[in-house]
Amino acid sequence: MAESGRVDPNRRLPISETYELRSTVRRARNALLALGVITVVGVLGYMFLEGWSFIDALYMTVITLTTVGYREVRDLDTTGQLWTMALLITGVGTLLLRSGDLRGAGGGRGSLRLLRKEKDDG
Repeated sequence: MAESGRVDPNRRLPISETYELRSTVRRARNALLALGVITVVGVLGYMFLEGWSFIDALYMTVITLTTVGYREVRDLDTTGQLWTMALLITGVGTLLLRSGDLRGAGGGRGSLRLLRKEKDDG
């Protein structure tokens, strides 16, 4: 830090901090990609299995993945009910795992080192 308390703009991040940032960005990108893939698969499933329009299939997929619990767009037959259950379990499970990846991205050895340094300094 400069004497005025401002961060030096020419300061480079240590390799460990750069790696953590890249790792966090990669995990966020993977989480968004997983969400996109699950949404596309869900929409295609409703369109193919139930014969729904794109908008109806997208709406049903979104309310299923977000676990909002609004009423179904249309009545579901047994195949549609099974698809909804599979989408819900797969989608919510994947999103929970990915959110855990993101939550844990900031932790790890680098954070422990910073805590130890702050403890020693303080």
